[in-house]
Amino acid sequence: RVRGLEVGNQKPSNPQSLIPNPFVVRTPTAVVTDLGTEFGVEVDENGNTTSHVFRGAVELRAINGKRPGAAPTEGSGTVLLKAGEGARVERRTDSSLTIRRSTMEDSDAISLRPRMRSRIDVFSTGVGLKEGDIDPRWQIVARSDAADFEPRPAAVTSITYGTFRVNDPARSQWISVAGDLPDLPPVSYTFRTTFELNGVSLETVVLQGRFIADNHVDAIRINGRSVPVPDHGYEKPFYAFHPFAIKDGFVEGTNVLEFEVSNTSPDSRPTLVSPMILRVELYGSAFRGRQAAPAASKNELEQKGKSKGGKHTDGT
Repeated sequence: RVRGLEVGNQKPSNPQSLIPNPFVVRTPTAVVTDLGTEFGVEVDENGNTTSHVFRGAVELRAINGKRPGAAPTEGSGTVLLKAGEGARVERRTDSSLTIRRSTMEDSDAISLRPRMRSRIDVFSTGVGLKEGDIDPRWQIVARSDAADFEPRPAAVTSITYGTFRVNDPARSQWISVAGDLPDLPPVSYTFRTTFELNGVSLETVVLQGRFIADNHVDAIRINGRSVPVPDHGYEKPFYAFHPFAIKDGFVEGTNVLEFEVSNTSPDSRPTLVSPMILRVELYGSAFRGRQAAPAASKNELEQKGKSKGGKHTDGT
């Protein structure tokens, strides 16, 4: 929605300025200089520039390059905008510029406020725990050869030899069915964690992460829906993380994330027992609030009214 916009830093015109390198936004009709603030800028298809200040102040200066490639010239002056104030730089029919002030009350300024992403409470495996502890946020809920498998909490697994990445309680640790590194049959195990999504726009949720597994992650699922698994090997050493990202499939309320870990490889013997462990690091974020559908334009409403054989008027 913003066209012809450039951002950057410029040298101060006043050597005594408290802002050594002001942040500026340049548009076809204006230069907006940040004086320590939170502000929004919008440029329409004709180059007209609207700016509103939510905190602090900005300097809005009209500029005009009347011919392609021409150096910008001063338009109709400069205004200082403080919190709650706004202005619009408009191009007249004779190509000159004018600045028209406005306030939050008589504008759509709220649409210019930057939306900040909020962190979602998701937890990496073993984070903040000691080796041998039960991880209350992760469970092992299935085993491929046992239909009657009873779900159980995962445990933070101690690492005693050098084919595995060392545990890091501040970031993530290995988990399995027990605190001591277990040797298990060559079957698949399903690990599960849950997290809550309330009061966020589901269309903006992004869950990012990375994993390591012995031997292999065969599937990743969000609410029962499979998501792409990055290519990775089956054999030791198990040092390198493999990144993944999930951008859809989320629901309001409780969400379920699962990793299906296979304790086998294409070259392993069908009866060979070996360690089975998983390590996951997670980070999630989203915009707070619901996303409203874009408002229909007046022309769209008129066309809708005609298609129903009626006549559209404002306010109906």
